[in-house]
Amino acid sequence: MSDVWIYVEGGGGKDSKDHLRQAFGQFLSGPRVAAREQRIRWRIVLCGSREQTYRMFQHRLQTQPDPGPVFLLVDADRPVSGTPREHLSGGETRWDLSFAGDRQCHLMVQVMESWFLADQAALVAFYGREFAAAQLSNRANVEEIPKQQVYESLDRATRNTRKGKYDKADHAPQILKNLDPERVRARAPHCNRLFEDLLKAIA
Repeated sequence: MSDVWIYVEGGGGKDSKDHLRQAFGQFLSGPRVAAREQRIRWRIVLCGSREQTYRMFQHRLQTQPDPGPVFLLVDADRPVSGTPREHLSGGETRWDLSFAGDRQCHLMVQVMESWFLADQAALVAFYGREFAAAQLSNRANVEEIPKQQVYESLDRATRNTRKGKYDKADHAPQILKNLDPERVRARAPHCNRLFEDLLKAIA
């Protein structure tokens, strides 16, 4: 089988992208290890902006004669109704995804940090006892928490910690790599969908 390619939104400079790529690799270690056992190479590409992620995903699917399993993973940025492909083809995004299958398009709903709220134990472990977990929503489905509320609650919960307020560049990779995937999958349906489709692709 061809390599598995996952084009992910995020990262700025080379170091930032490297740190996030390693963190996503750790978070997705279940499918990654399953792929390795079948001698399938696993390629996570941190692409920077949302638009750049789309363009790189599009380029691989449209220019490679045998692109293999290829996936797109970007922030939803708003509530999701319908499939991820429908979500990204409509609203403000309006991407042409006619070249991609429905199960190749995936979303972090509503943003990557929503996954953090699904595993509060990982946040406490990272920030320490000063972390104010009571500031976070306990909603069973973290994807229902508005994007702005996710960021604001993280700011409030972390402002008195020794590491300081949540900093996406410095803190996100360290938190992501220590999340419990099963906890996140249980509270983020689109994250669960991602894992299922990755495992199907290498089955």
